[in-house]
Amino acid sequence: MKYRLLLIAVIVMLCFTACKKNNKSTGDAQNTPSAPIVTYTPTPFVTKAPVEKDMRAVVYSVKPLIKGFSEPVFAYTDPITLKTDKACDTSGYFRYYVANDGLYLQIHVNDVTFTKADSPETVDKGDYIAVYLNERGNKPAKYAVGDCFIKVGRGNVIFEGTGIASEKTKAVSYEVKDGYEAEVFLPFLTLRAAEAVTVGLEVGFADFDGEKEVCKGYLNDKTGKTDTTLKNIGLMKLENRFSGLSVDAVQEPVWELSPVYELHNRAYGNIGADASFRVLTDGDKLYFYITVDDDTNDTGSEIVTRKDGVELFVSFSEQKHEAYQAGKDMHFRITRDGLLKCENGADAAIITYLVRSTDKGYEVELFIRLPEETEAIPDSFGFDLHVNDSFGGGKRDSVLCWSDTTFMTYQNLLNVGTLSLIP
Repeated sequence: MKYRLLLIAVIVMLCFTACKKNNKSTGDAQNTPSAPIVTYTPTPFVTKAPVEKDMRAVVYSVKPLIKGFSEPVFAYTDPITLKTDKACDTSGYFRYYVANDGLYLQIHVNDVTFTKADSPETVDKGDYIAVYLNERGNKPAKYAVGDCFIKVGRGNVIFEGTGIASEKTKAVSYEVKDGYEAEVFLPFLTLRAAEAVTVGLEVGFADFDGEKEVCKGYLNDKTGKTDTTLKNIGLMKLENRFSGLSVDAVQEPVWELSPVYELHNRAYGNIGADASFRVLTDGDKLYFYITVDDDTNDTGSEIVTRKDGVELFVSFSEQKHEAYQAGKDMHFRITRDGLLKCENGADAAIITYLVRSTDKGYEVELFIRLPEETEAIPDSFGFDLHVNDSFGGGKRDSVLCWSDTTFMTYQNLLNVGTLSLIP
């Protein structure tokens, strides 16, 4: 019994000593700076759910379409004011656009009183806008080849005067807040515009209030005889500012017509390159300007998808198909170091591109011509843009997409976005 009590006492003493040491250690730790906390950062190779699906964007034209609405491309030329033959509240101005094949004009008239002629033959009895063109700039007494005029009445009453090539000429009028506008395309018959061309040009308007003529507007010729002679019109040097976009990886001012469309859907990886694009058309080609912010330049891999680069998917098919349609659908890969790879029947002959390095990454400018099987760019068509990013190890570490994040775009176009021409 005696030894048992002694053993219990020893055990109690040992427990008391251990507790005391633990308390001392805890107190010391409170006054000692803690070691830096090391956290584990997971690798970014994690598939993320798409932020947005079925993306949509609008494609503006670098050429006026003459479809009955005020087109923004004209805003890139300064308005030219028209004079009036007498004091009146009506005023007007015009803007122009020169293409290789002809002259486009947008004429604006401030006129709140609406008077419409009964027919093209009586267009002079209502509000109208008139355009006279002398291509050779020789101001002839009589009309000859390359000379023409057209009158666009309010309410879209069109009178095609002398020299009009009906099958190519376009004209339309439409109402705006403070009056009306007309847009006109007159094809060149004797010349092709270079950087600038000097022609004879007269633009005018007539304002009626019922059957009463209020006043007339004019640029140079106020004789009222321009329907029969061009000897009194003025000469004007027309600058061919937007005859076509040059694929030089430099953003010309006309690119401002397009909104900037950003890519937000990261199909692969939590981090990586950021990108955006602009898109325009001239009716025959699609132009793209792609900007990529990517500070890790890696093009060392022999496998194109493991290089920094972009992939474009275009579908001119009426519907988004499970399989690529020959001559309608195409897939282009363009790497940061300028290599092109065409997939799924895409034709290298229809694409022109250039890649340029920037302080933040790189830019790609390109245009795609219509394939022979496609007569015209559809009003709406499928499109997607993917950006591959390698962080330096020769592998694809991030994929940024505009619309389709399924990783199946190389096989089908079911989930690509939609581009729509302005109406």
